[in-house]
Amino acid sequence: MKKYVVITTINKPTEGISLFFDTDFSVVIVGDEKTPSDYHDLSSVFFLDVEMQKDLFPELSNIIPFNHYCRKNLGYLYAISQGADLILDTDDDNIFDMDSLKQIDSEVEGVEISSNRKWVNVYSLFSEATVWPRGLPLDEIHSDKITIGKKVNQFCPIQQYLVDDDPDVDAVFRLVFNRQNIVFNREHDDVILTKGNWSPFNSQATIFFKEAYPLLFLPTTIPSRLTDIWRSFVAQATLWKHGYELAFRKPIARQDRNFHNLINDFKEEFTGFIRNNDLIETLEESGDKEFHSGTVSVANTASHYLSELVRKGFLERKEDQTSKLWHKALNEAISESSVVD
Repeated sequence: MKKYVVITTINKPTEGISLFFDTDFSVVIVGDEKTPSDYHDLSSVFFLDVEMQKDLFPELSNIIPFNHYCRKNLGYLYAISQGADLILDTDDDNIFDMDSLKQIDSEVEGVEISSNRKWVNVYSLFSEATVWPRGLPLDEIHSDKITIGKKVNQFCPIQQYLVDDDPDVDAVFRLVFNRQNIVFNREHDDVILTKGNWSPFNSQATIFFKEAYPLLFLPTTIPSRLTDIWRSFVAQATLWKHGYELAFRKPIARQDRNFHNLINDFKEEFTGFIRNNDLIETLEESGDKEFHSGTVSVANTASHYLSELVRKGFLERKEDQTSKLWHKALNEAISESSVVD
């Protein structure tokens, strides 16, 4: 199995990145305008610097903004073109237990989770602390109407692993609970969210298998702190349309978080605080009315939902062009991967 980890960074090689050297993961570093040149000297990584991005993906490289997390979109395409069987989406400040990463499997043994509310605070299942994932509406933090169902073995093409110490929470949490460390319960079963039960997932420690590659696209016209969250909602809606479900799994990493200006983080997250409920209602209504999944691919379903978010004003109009170019490049990358294999 060909495993790839995709990271964008403006830092010199970190402990989190270095741990992947000499493992069965191929490392793709996506450069930005501030990324140091140190990665050119590392034989253990493929450094997709700005010039290489322009050479490989000239149209996309020019249209995707610099100094933005969505530059990772180009790294995903490169990994796929090289025949990746799975992609680990993470950041340079996450420290993985490399032995745990060896246990990755597309089949998840977990308990089915549902709620009589649309939203599920997944973190509350793994911790007694008041903690919630970035992207969860603030009025759903204390929701406790969660039903734990039967245990199943199920293929899950997207799997979000939890992260200890400084998990992916929003700026409100960090401003209120200053420097609080969280250690999640490893004794709890992994959980699988059933259709209609929403929880944001992030890019901190997330596995995408081939079936979910069209769901990697990070929107380019919204802030970096929002792009992976809105991607997650499009992904969930698409997974359900095609009979798949999302898994949240016990932690296999900890975060030693890079410095962030929390007020700037809050500003970037603010749109999500006030619009996430409306966004998922748009996805639900669009999925119910517009098409049947049996006649379209996962990529076409995802594109449909993205277009709906553009039409309803969640994303800017130029997102249509960018997402179409990315999906075109995705098809080309998949074709290239068959040659590599």
